[in-house]
Amino acid sequence: MKNISIIIPFSKGSINIPSVVSWVNNALHNINAYTSSPIDNFEIIFITNNPDYTTLQDIEVFPEHAPVKVYVEKEKIGISGLIAKGVSRSKYEFIGIIDGYAGYPSYDIEKIITAITKDSDVIAAFKTNPKDFPKHASNQPEFSNITNRFLFNLRRDPQAGALFFTRNVWKTIKFLPSESEFSLEFLIRAQEAGFRLRKYIIYKKGIPSQLASKFSFKNALKAARDVLAMKMKEIPPIHIPASGTNSMVNAGFRSKKNKYITHTTLSPRQSALGVLGLRQFIIFSILLESVAIGFVLSPILFVQVVIALLSTVYLIDVLFNLYLVLKTVRHSSELTFTPLELESLHEDRLPIYTILCPLYKEAHMLPQFLSGIEKLQWPKNKLDVILLLEEDDVASVAVFEKMDLPEYLNIVIVPHSLPKTKPKACNYGLAFAKGHYTVIFDAEDIPDPIQLKKAYLGFKRSKRNVVCLQAKLSYYNINQNLLTRFFTIEYSLWFGMTLSGLQSLNTTIPLGGTSNHFRTMDLKKLFAWDPFNVTEDADLGIRLFKLGYQTAMLDSVTLEEGNSDIRNWIRQRSRWIKGYMQTYLVHTRDSWSFVRERGIHALLFHLIIGGKIAFIFINPILWTVTLVYFTMYARFGPFIDTFYPQAVLYIAITSLIFGNYLYLFCHIMGSVKNKQWGLIKYTYLIPVYWILISIAGSIALYQLIVKPFYWEKTIHGLHLKENESVTGIREPNQRKQNIPDELTLFKPTP
Repeated sequence: MKNISIIIPFSKGSINIPSVVSWVNNALHNINAYTSSPIDNFEIIFITNNPDYTTLQDIEVFPEHAPVKVYVEKEKIGISGLIAKGVSRSKYEFIGIIDGYAGYPSYDIEKIITAITKDSDVIAAFKTNPKDFPKHASNQPEFSNITNRFLFNLRRDPQAGALFFTRNVWKTIKFLPSESEFSLEFLIRAQEAGFRLRKYIIYKKGIPSQLASKFSFKNALKAARDVLAMKMKEIPPIHIPASGTNSMVNAGFRSKKNKYITHTTLSPRQSALGVLGLRQFIIFSILLESVAIGFVLSPILFVQVVIALLSTVYLIDVLFNLYLVLKTVRHSSELTFTPLELESLHEDRLPIYTILCPLYKEAHMLPQFLSGIEKLQWPKNKLDVILLLEEDDVASVAVFEKMDLPEYLNIVIVPHSLPKTKPKACNYGLAFAKGHYTVIFDAEDIPDPIQLKKAYLGFKRSKRNVVCLQAKLSYYNINQNLLTRFFTIEYSLWFGMTLSGLQSLNTTIPLGGTSNHFRTMDLKKLFAWDPFNVTEDADLGIRLFKLGYQTAMLDSVTLEEGNSDIRNWIRQRSRWIKGYMQTYLVHTRDSWSFVRERGIHALLFHLIIGGKIAFIFINPILWTVTLVYFTMYARFGPFIDTFYPQAVLYIAITSLIFGNYLYLFCHIMGSVKNKQWGLIKYTYLIPVYWILISIAGSIALYQLIVKPFYWEKTIHGLHLKENESVTGIREPNQRKQNIPDELTLFKPTP
């Protein structure tokens, strides 16, 4: 049974109230007679601020108990204000705004109301013929159609039609309408909030509408001002509350024409939902204009200055990385523990530890994952392992349902919602965590068997403001091909040296995508992960630092699968780079407060995150110029020389020779620290790997523009055998994985 309020505003003159009530009544009667969705109760509200005597007399026709009400507003407000007042006075679930002068046929009203009660949140009814308007206002609809089509892609003027919507829409997109526009802004906001909108065309010509005002130059300017103001108006995301007071489950917001259930109450402003903020857009616009002006006024001088700046920043980055490496070599700040400390732990006193493992179409990785979890030296009755499966991953769900899983392992089905990302799934899984501590492991991970004990002791030893412990990451299929060797060399430097050096500076640390440990309570206070950031780990590391917390590195290694396929690697790396771009843009939306609160660390953030992104795009340009200079000097050498005056030349040569040598040296030191002696010779080919990173970077930039939070799925299990077992799950190929029984990386530091 449905209830509906029909609101009919009119600003001046008379209106035939009995006639309007009659055709609305006929429409509602026909709905009850011929449809399975009857109207139980209805009310018709006439609202005006300038009635005439005839209109007031019409009120007396209806008895007091009739569902017809007439309200006279004393304020001098336009049609938009009258509509808003009428909606606030209405009481039923469904609301319709009708032009009482339009004379819609009852069968049109029937179809609209039936649709709004079935499958639509909003229905906008437009007249099909501009001639339906009064002759004295014939220019007004054409003007409205032009502005609406150009600015909002609406082909007709919504002010000259009917509007039906649910009360939930009104409550959700609550706003103060402008004096002359209600329907337009209402439709824009409803679409932005992700409500279901249907457009309905009324074909039969009725009585000319009085909602269209007389055309005049003054009215045209006023309408243009209102429409432009509406276009420039920032429509903030609409918060969707969580389903419980102590949980973030089902929390989210409506924005960008979608409904996002993110399972976190993290503010959209702190997320990667939007690419550029208004302030950032203005700054980038000014920079681009400055570049264009500088290039036009003095192209040679401009290029000389740019090259000098790039070469200087490049050299600073090299020296900074060298400083981090040498600092780690002299004294590593990683948390280490002796075998005696680890053995002295009483298992009966250990707390419950939650392991979140998000999987999407990765059922074939489960045997390897379960094997790694089974070897963890933590009481199994105090393990809370949660496998997070997506609702639409039907094949994986079916496989898991047939398996006899350990008692400590639970399957949680993540309900389908936007965005479709790993952090959204982890946010949902966090609500089911029973442990005092929580860690993320990916399906292809093989963690250090004593990593949980190390993390437990690490939290006990660290200061209370250390809310995250990051274990080191490496690969078990190092020697599968050249790409996996490059990948391992890169990780050896990043996790083995760079992050430890950053910790010694007590500065920001971008987290890895797995093996980061938290107190569950702290993770919830941080609002968990940004579901729109495709490197949610790095973002969380920056966010917790900005809030005054710290991350510490843990002397424990989790082995992953190094990507061995070039196309798969590019998909994975482009997602990582896009995520770093998102992270940089999110945390520079309010740069001044970052500098005020964190000082020099804000500048280090620009170097650690922004610098690495910039060099991905700068490197190919500098490499190309260098290659052309030395191979085609006769043709291009003198021209290139003009951009390198003596001072700039010295900086560039220093960066070219000294800088690249130091980069190679840092990568070698990473391999030396992990005693991966066989990888040192491949370090000299690492520039080939840098070229691949730049290719992935160009893809990342494109995706940041066209699909910013699209999660490009990485295929895992390329190291596994092709033949499948009876369960449909492929077994690990020990020869290709090259995983020894005892890994020196897992042995506790004496």
